[in-house]
Amino acid sequence: MDVCWSPTSASVFGCVNEGAIEIWDVDQNTLDPLIVSVPAPGVKLSCLTFAHNSDCILVGDSEGQVSVFQLRCMPSVAHDQTEKLSQLIEQTLASKLNKH
Repeated sequence: MDVCWSPTSASVFGCVNEGAIEIWDVDQNTLDPLIVSVPAPGVKLSCLTFAHNSDCILVGDSEGQVSVFQLRCMPSVAHDQTEKLSQLIEQTLASKLNKH
C-alpha cells in the first residue's frame, strides 16, 4: 500500500500493507524486516511516513485514523549516508553477480 524511506538512514525504509507495518534495514538484513506490527482485526493500513524530528512513524488506516509508533532498538545511523548506501548497493550487486 505504501513505502517510505527514512529521512535519517539511507538503508532504512518502512512499508504497510493491509495486514502489517514493516520496518526494514537493508544494511542489517535483506530478507526479513527488523520490525513487524500487525494492526487490530478489521483495520486496513493505507499509508506510512517517518517523522522528521523524532524516531517515530505515522501510519494511516482505512478508517481515517492516524497512529504514531515509536521505533525502538534501531541501529545507529552512520554519518555519511550516501557512502553507506553506495557500498551496500555495490556489495549486493557483487554477491548477485558472483552467484550467476
